[in-house]
Amino acid sequence: MATKRKENTSVIKRPGDTSKIYCQEDYAQELYDKMYGTEVIFKDVSNGTILRVVEFKASTPGKEITAICDNFTTLYFNFAKEKKYFQILGFDEESFIDWVSSPAHVSYLQENKIYIQVENIEVAKGSLHQAHLKTIIREFREQIVKPTSAYVAKIIDKNQGGFIVEVQGIKAFLPGSLAAANKIADFESYIGKEVLVMIEDYLKSSDIFVVSYKKYLDYILPGKLGELERNQIMKGYVTGTSKFGIFVEFDDMFTGLLHTAEMNPETLEKFNAREFKPGQELETWLKDIRDNKLILTEIDPSIKQNEYELFREKIEGNMKETTVVSIKAHGALMEIEKGILGLLPIKEMKKYKKRLSVGEKVDVFIKKVDTSTGKIYLTMNDEHITTEV
Repeated sequence: MATKRKENTSVIKRPGDTSKIYCQEDYAQELYDKMYGTEVIFKDVSNGTILRVVEFKASTPGKEITAICDNFTTLYFNFAKEKKYFQILGFDEESFIDWVSSPAHVSYLQENKIYIQVENIEVAKGSLHQAHLKTIIREFREQIVKPTSAYVAKIIDKNQGGFIVEVQGIKAFLPGSLAAANKIADFESYIGKEVLVMIEDYLKSSDIFVVSYKKYLDYILPGKLGELERNQIMKGYVTGTSKFGIFVEFDDMFTGLLHTAEMNPETLEKFNAREFKPGQELETWLKDIRDNKLILTEIDPSIKQNEYELFREKIEGNMKETTVVSIKAHGALMEIEKGILGLLPIKEMKKYKKRLSVGEKVDVFIKKVDTSTGKIYLTMNDEHITTEV
């Protein structure tokens, strides 16, 4: 015959707690205190204190949810009042209850910090949303000085200078000039979009953080550029044109130039007729990367490489009359044949008897033709000719 369990009525419970304690051991009160947060546990905690959550406990939707903190303090909150915070995490009430019912949420809390603020110590009430606002604002201020994190910003409105966005539940300002890799033609089309940003500044007079997509690009671009391979196919969108060619944007982060010399006849004809407009799709090959910019081509790299092989066999190691077409800080660009340029480094320019000028014809030696990149290296003296750059 089963023995009827006896309730331990000597355990002092929190106000409103109707649960029954059957443990008769001397440490029953201590265990209850650690589990449910009585005045003993609140010894070093006061209203406004922010604590890290290590576990959630929930019974049924609409009831109080328990947050157990890293110092054993237990606080209670209602999901409906914390709804805005859980939207940031991507939960509705039902999915949150399912999540906290799984042991997996404890592992998540060990790796990801979630905080709760003591709102009313007398009844053990806490607020996740208020704790989030305080910690994220502090984090944003630190990110201005030492940027290490990117955040998802949802564009919710536009104004005269840019966009109003929501980042981690906080409204911020995204200037139009910092919202994209290139100039934005249609601000209205950005409403509702999500973009990755970093914290740029804080405007004390307006009490608002300034965020920047371009700052995020500067942070990740070197690594992303390293993932690209020369001669790979690139699909992007036209952002504008100049007299030299077409500017194209890829993956909302890379900017490339398709020079007129690299266009196929059909594209060149359309370009001369000014038919290219922002937003048009364009497919090219990636020829090179210079100063974080993509150099594009519509000439099949395999065909171009074969042409350079023939050109190398014909001209490498020979003297050739060239024409100066441009003078840069690192050297002079010399036209060897129509449409084919080589570089005369600055140290070689100094060996010339007089200062070089654009349009001048100069005899140089073809030091090396790199068939993989199409780069041609020049020197003033045949004694400097070598197969290595």
